[in-house]
Amino acid sequence: MLPIATSPSAIVFASGAIRVIDMIKTGIVMNLVGFPVIFIAANTWMPKIFDISEQTTIYFFNITSVVRSSVDNL
Repeated sequence: MLPIATSPSAIVFASGAIRVIDMIKTGIVMNLVGFPVIFIAANTWMPKIFDISEQTTIYFFNITSVVRSSVDNL
């Protein structure tokens, strides 16, 4: 995450209330915590939301391999 990526962050930084290093430390912690949370949430909820099963995955890869082979033959 960039130290000054949004308008509120730029305003707070310009006021002198916090330093860039404080923003960097917070951004690193947010990235380290946020990635596993989003990864676990996506792997838990997406199959249920989009009705993804093993059969759906096999069907998808069969379609893409057919499309890929037909494009290669052009």
